[in-house]
Amino acid sequence: MSSKITLTKKSVEDLLALRAKVDQEIAAKAAAEVAELEKRIKELKAFASAHKPVAAKKPKASKPARKTTRKAAKPKLKLVKAAPEAKAKKPKATKRKPIGKAPIKFRDPKTGNSWSGRGRTPVWLRNHEEAGRKRTKYAVAS
Repeated sequence: MSSKITLTKKSVEDLLALRAKVDQEIAAKAAAEVAELEKRIKELKAFASAHKPVAAKKPKASKPARKTTRKAAKPKLKLVKAAPEAKAKKPKATKRKPIGKAPIKFRDPKTGNSWSGRGRTPVWLRNHEEAGRKRTKYAVAS
């Protein structure tokens, strides 16, 4: 491998012949490697079939297994799309009129806090009821 080949001085015909020789040598070496690997695979298969793996003994548990607090993951479901002709058309949604703000039904005269009577009872009214006052005392006349 110490000899240098000067390719620039060679003719095209010589370079093509050299290329053919190099391609032949590469193919021969690749075939030899493939044959070597196939031989090795056969040896490993013969070894594996002759020697069955021995099951490892489980170690004795000194502590009971810990219980996990995580919930088991739910299996993910794949949605299957129906054929286009099988789909039913949904009716178009109509626009609803906005309801607007509800009128005030209860007001605390000292603080000015108010409540429309919708949703959860506010803290100020709950505190007054716990103190023994009636809700009707704070009702606004309509």
